[in-house]
Amino acid sequence: MRIISFLIFLLTTSTVFSQKVYHFDHMLETSYTLYKDSVKIKNRPFRTETTSFKRFILTNANTNSYFAILTEKDSLHYTLQFREQDKIKADVVLLKAEFNAANRITITCKYVLNNKNHFRYQVKNYEFVKLKDTLIDAVHLKQVTLKGLKP
Repeated sequence: MRIISFLIFLLTTSTVFSQKVYHFDHMLETSYTLYKDSVKIKNRPFRTETTSFKRFILTNANTNSYFAILTEKDSLHYTLQFREQDKIKADVVLLKAEFNAANRITITCKYVLNNKNHFRYQVKNYEFVKLKDTLIDAVHLKQVTLKGLKP
């Protein structure tokens, strides 16, 4: 009986205190534009004007299975969207001062949700095709296009 209770204790404590650590080594600054809508679509917000803002994408050079998008919410806050492919996602609001000073961010479990790719079945309908390499200003560029397999 003691062995069973000890095993149950070990299993529950290991799951309760388990944490996963993600490392980001690149931060990309991008300009994101939401264009004015011309047609009203049901159950979708209607944009009356075009807006542009900066977004920061946090990535890891060694793995592309997770990323984070940091967007300015207002003068004091950032919105952080974290995604791990086919596993979890989290959307949180952070203070700018805390983010800029932090070397570690902890997201509590109540903000973490399951993340599933509902379009994974589409992988068999497309393929990547390598195009001829291009040389522009002595820079060698490789091109790839995504092509549908069905007409």
